[in-house]
Amino acid sequence: MENKSDVILLNYYLDTDGFNNYKASLSDTIRRAFYQEDSNLFEQLNYEDDFMFLEPTLFYKFLSGVKNENPLTLMQSILGYTSGKKLYQPFQ
Repeated sequence: MENKSDVILLNYYLDTDGFNNYKASLSDTIRRAFYQEDSNLFEQLNYEDDFMFLEPTLFYKFLSGVKNENPLTLMQSILGYTSGKKLYQPFQ
């Protein structure tokens, strides 16, 4: 390990400094995919919040390539980041 902040998890080396350097790029990728999926919902979010766009379920939805019969909706993925405000609901 190169420094004390590096972690070994399940025999995989994670360069935490490298990850921190690329967080903005990762969140931008998810941000673009989210906007393309549902621009109305996206416009109601704090899209400057990188933390929300690093939500693991969003990575799964947009980057995994796994097709699921019952996928999570975008609303389900971000509900905990909405501070209880009423958001656009595409199906009512």
